[in-house]
Amino acid sequence: MASTLYISLPPRGVAQSRPDWLTTPLSFALYSAEGQLMQQGQQTLAQLRSLADGARQLSLLLAASDVSLLSVAVPPMTAAKLKQALPNLIEEQLSSDPADAAMVAGEVSDGKVQVAVTDRAWLETAANLVKDWNVRKITAFPAQLLLEAAPAMDAASAAFETADAYTEISLRKGVLDGAGLSLADTSTEDALRMLNLIAGGTALHVLVPAQELQAVQSIAQSTGLGADWSFAALNWSSRLASVSARVPDLMLDISALHKPAIDWAAWRWPLGLVAAVVVLNIAALNFEWFTLKREAKAMNDAIVQTYRSSFPKDTLSSDLPKQMEQKLDQARRLSGQFAQNDFAIMDAQFAQVWDRVMAGKGAAITYVEFKDHVLHVKLKSVSGVPVEELRQALAEQALKMEAGSDGVLHISAGGKK
Repeated sequence: MASTLYISLPPRGVAQSRPDWLTTPLSFALYSAEGQLMQQGQQTLAQLRSLADGARQLSLLLAASDVSLLSVAVPPMTAAKLKQALPNLIEEQLSSDPADAAMVAGEVSDGKVQVAVTDRAWLETAANLVKDWNVRKITAFPAQLLLEAAPAMDAASAAFETADAYTEISLRKGVLDGAGLSLADTSTEDALRMLNLIAGGTALHVLVPAQELQAVQSIAQSTGLGADWSFAALNWSSRLASVSARVPDLMLDISALHKPAIDWAAWRWPLGLVAAVVVLNIAALNFEWFTLKREAKAMNDAIVQTYRSSFPKDTLSSDLPKQMEQKLDQARRLSGQFAQNDFAIMDAQFAQVWDRVMAGKGAAITYVEFKDHVLHVKLKSVSGVPVEELRQALAEQALKMEAGSDGVLHISAGGKK
């Protein structure tokens, strides 16, 4: 998958004077994740949108003439406070209202900070054009700060390009120092003299498109400007030679609306860890479920085996515990014993509890009925019967009692003994 798509934007003045610039081919370069140049050329924004599909990053190169690089002295302060104070600190160096400018500061060094400033409206226009593209991140860099450094330590590097009746000059004096100028309807000789002027007579390493290199070099030498200048071909390798984290990204000062969705690549390890924990827990739950299932099956097999050995001629029902309980009750009766829910046992237990609880109390029983393993006791009046005390006493005999609104007590097996 492609890593980054670089698009060189035209100068703001040129774009404003040509409403059809959106359909004008723009220079671009598509780099792979390994940093290899995959494709380059010129295409319109509509064509470049499909090319950017799935790219990790879209980087817009702002014309050097559209970005001012200012040096400001700052007192010691946090990065958050510096961002708030920045408009006031650079206000005197701006020709427009700071509110109309997008600005990003670099790192503070020796009490000074380099600030990149561009027109906010122009940057927002560019951002709105690409905000819906299928890329993970959108950035905007000053073109002059990405140029390759000059071979000589005391020299500056510059790019000299002519297109559509204007000449764009980009000058890089240091890591975060540079300038730019856009000239309309200017001869090559005059443009070279202007380059020498903004460079302050410094030795230059001039980058010129290969097809113009020989002509520009000849004009520079004929005018006496090329004595301490070196020339080289301008290509995407030299245009992006200084890409680094130190280069200010002006898109940081634009609303988050212009930024793409979450960069899931940055979350791949945390999400992978969460997924691993979830899978591990699901596996543990399944293992425990299978273990309980095996234990339940082993217990059921043991019950079946016990029942078959005790009652080999019986057919097993779906409710084996109830069937076994019925067989045990039947066996007790055949041996002359009573089952727990037999009438005789329940009636005797109730009589003992009744006599104990109702001693000295005047309450009468109208009738006693045994039906469906439940003892129904009809009272003449429940007003003098301590129902809760009677219920607790019956619970001690493994009997439970429910009092009906019609004065009938329903007693069955199942209380806590």
